[in-house]
Amino acid sequence: GRVSAVVAMEQQRIDEMAELIIQDPALAFELLRQVNAAQFAAHASGGVTTVRRAVQLFGVQGLRPVANGLRPWPGALSETNAVALAASLREARVAAHVARTLCPADMDGEEAFLLALLQSLGTLLVRYHFPEEAEQIYRLVDPEPGGARGMSEAAAACAVIGVELDALAMAVARHWGFDETVLHAMRRVSLEAPVRAPDHRADTLRLLASAAVEAAAAMASREARAGASAAAAALARVSQRYARALVLGQNELLHAVQQAQRSVDAALRPLDAAA
Repeated sequence: GRVSAVVAMEQQRIDEMAELIIQDPALAFELLRQVNAAQFAAHASGGVTTVRRAVQLFGVQGLRPVANGLRPWPGALSETNAVALAASLREARVAAHVARTLCPADMDGEEAFLLALLQSLGTLLVRYHFPEEAEQIYRLVDPEPGGARGMSEAAAACAVIGVELDALAMAVARHWGFDETVLHAMRRVSLEAPVRAPDHRADTLRLLASAAVEAAAAMASREARAGASAAAAALARVSQRYARALVLGQNELLHAVQQAQRSVDAALRPLDAAA
């Protein structure tokens, strides 16, 4: 709705349009899917990896049919499953904002933002298309206190749906037309693997997105919901894990998460409140 209203305004700047679009993961994904289709390939060697570039190629007026073509929320989902998907979307958007905040000045913050969203794509796909299975995976990963030890997400997903969430997301991204550089950067760093210093730009973006996704997940975990001290401890483990590879200061990740939560909650105001 916001996009359709803004498209009608005159002299709208492309960067303002892009900022509005990336607040809606469904619209950002759909725009990137369409712009990476064959008819745009000649204009974007290596693929389009930012919404800003997609808006340039589509033209502002070309955005309206893309926005209007999205399925209405929440589709066929029940109220309970819609609430769960909304929570996952909020977590993904917090991660995206964190990645952009931590992005070095010599890199594109919007790329970091979108890669963090793409690293959450597997979770979002399963939450939408297989909500009951998604809840089973969640319970295996983050069980009730006093229960069995939680499984890794990869193991839980394989046990429930027979495929890792990253593999599902990458298959979809490949179908959408993303190139191998993006596919590499959207693969999350394994929680069981040590974090190594990046070798090149795509590695840095991958680590930024992974750190952001892990931070958002830590803040949404059952442990973090136990209280402020538990949340701080969960986030500190993520910060320590990436501190050397990304040269993170002691409180840099905490401040980025807090800023991201404020930004996401402000952007989620109803249309009449945002007017």
